[in-house]
Amino acid sequence: VSVVDDSGISLQQLIESKKYDVVVLVNYTLDEVVRYNTIAHALNLRFISCDALGVFGQIFVDFGTEFECTDLTGEPAVQGMIVNISKDKHGIVQVHEDTRHGLSDGDFVRFEEIEGMTELNELSQPIAIKVTSPYAFDIGDTTAFGDYTGNGLYFQVKRDQKLSFLPLSELLSMKDAVLMNAKQPKILQSDFSKNPSEQHLFYRALQEYRVAHENTFPPSTDVQGEECGKVFAIFKRLCAEYGLKCQEEEEVKSRVIALARASSAVINPMCAFLGGMVAQEVLKACSHKFTPLQQLFYFD
Repeated sequence: VSVVDDSGISLQQLIESKKYDVVVLVNYTLDEVVRYNTIAHALNLRFISCDALGVFGQIFVDFGTEFECTDLTGEPAVQGMIVNISKDKHGIVQVHEDTRHGLSDGDFVRFEEIEGMTELNELSQPIAIKVTSPYAFDIGDTTAFGDYTGNGLYFQVKRDQKLSFLPLSELLSMKDAVLMNAKQPKILQSDFSKNPSEQHLFYRALQEYRVAHENTFPPSTDVQGEECGKVFAIFKRLCAEYGLKCQEEEEVKSRVIALARASSAVINPMCAFLGGMVAQEVLKACSHKFTPLQQLFYFD
């Protein structure tokens, strides 16, 4: 491993040199992360940042506008036996009821040994499918083919997929409704009993406090909650700005103050957990295998 220890080289110069495919920042201020991510995103480099703040942690991943993933799951390609194929505008492939087909919407398949509807055996390109049930999938228009008479096998064909990531500056400007869009949320929910949007704005409030107080967090000795109360005040303002309704304010205030009071601590299990996740993302960035985190992750 080549290690550079030279105070004469700035992080910006290292990123702009493009000698490194993956950039990982740990415990940088939010403003610095936005700045360096903007540079890395423009150069289409893979970028990861991580913060361990007491019992609260954050990870951000940006692999550029066109990250090519060769295998989203890392699982072996599935295959199975066919029992029927309908001749229709939406041709439905039925598999044995004893075995689920194991496919997902958008997967590609090819066919072999089909009798009657032999045209499917001879297709030059795999077909994109749409799942209709655990035992059936739609392959599109089959009216131009012969009648299915029996047998046949389907094989999943894994294809490269291009994934697009947004820079952190864009994510930070998004309103809650856009950030947590049901079809493509930008925050990976780690605990369904907690509100990821609330965690997102708490992290922003904590970082805003950090910048205003010379790179320090509220002290753990703040028993009266005076400094932690400042974090909550910033949090409330951000909630109003970004359209997040703060339900049960006293309960939320108690939670925010407790997390803020612990934020200056370094807790080994939290560092180990977040470090393991970041290491996985680095491997995904280098190998182009498995689905990357898209794009924010909070844990407390």
